[in-house]
Formats: sequence, structure tokens, C-alpha cells
Amino acid sequence: ALARCRAERAGETAAAINASLDHLRPWMAWATEPATEAKMGVFLATAEEPDGPTIRGLSALARSFTVAIVAGFIEQNQEHPARPFNSAAVIDRGGRVAGVYRKTHLFRREHEGFARGDNYPTFDLHLTDDNRPTRVGVCICADIEYPEVARLLALGGAQLVCVPSADMDPYRAQQAANLASRAIENNVYVALANTVDRRA
Repeated sequence: ALARCRAERAGETAAAINASLDHLRPWMAWATEPATEAKMGVFLATAEEPDGPTIRGLSALARSFTVAIVAGFIEQNQEHPARPFNSAAVIDRGGRVAGVYRKTHLFRREHEGFARGDNYPTFDLHLTDDNRPTRVGVCICADIEYPEVARLLALGGAQLVCVPSADMDPYRAQQAANLASRAIENNVYVALANTVDRRA
């Protein structure tokens, strides 16, 4: 009964998070499709600060369900407004935004529209009731293919590496191998959340 209750709660949490990110779906096709002025307009319109409406909504969900959330979003770039960051917000189970990671290894056409991040922060999150923090690092999608990224996070004390991703066939087998390799190489846990859709 307890396991069923936890599974139902996890399902409710996932559904709520999924609904809150629905407006970002056009962004997910970026890496494999040509850049157009119209597409850039859509992406720039969804770009926001880490305290914008998407992250505030996710923070409220984290508080409501008492879960930590790592979620991708398009982050405004104040220095170069036409080149936003492909970022992930890290939110603790109390709804506090612990920080943001900006993708450093842009994939294919991402170079045409996004700025590259240049830092590998780690974040202390309280994931359990015993109040002991877990240090979390983040990779975004193609970042996990590069051993140096996970190694820098591990050197920063990461115990868990979270990987929000929009990987597609035929690369998912390669992705699975990369995830296992990064975990073994650095003696850390690695958790992936990949998109589920109809892309080839």
C-alpha cells in the first residue's frame, strides 16, 4: 500500500511538472532543425530569468509535493539578448531555487541560437528527512558525452549528477552507455530525465 501511494504521488508530481513545461516544447526540436527567424522569435519569447514564471511555478510544485526538481528552461542572457542560455534550474524540496546550470557543450544547431555556459556549479540539496545535504551537479543532454564535465562536477563534490535531456534515436543506446560510464568513472549516481515524444 505504501509503495502504491508513493507511485501515485510520483505520477501526480510528474504530471504537474509536465503540464507546467508544456509551453517549452517547441524548443526541444532546436538541435536537429534549421534555424529560422520565426523559430528564434518563439525561443526568445519563452526566455526568462531564473525567477521567472516557469521557475516560480516549479518552485511551488516542489513545495507542494516536497520534492526536489531539476528542470530545463531557456534563460535570458542580459549581455547578449539574442543568444539565450540552454539552462537547468535546481530547486530544493522546499521550493528554494538553489541555482542554475548553463549547458556548456552545445549540440549541432544549438550553436546558432544559444550562448555557451562556462561554469560547473554544484548545489547542496536536502533530499531526505534526515536533513543531511546531497551535493548535486547537472549536465544537460550532450554534456554527458564528455567525461570532463562529470569529472569537474565530481571534483566539486557532486554525489549525484542530474541530466535533463532531449536525446533522440538513434543515440539513446549511446546515451545509456555514457550515463553508466560517467557514474563508474566518478563513483557518483547519475539520474537522467529524457523527453518522451514522437521524434525519430
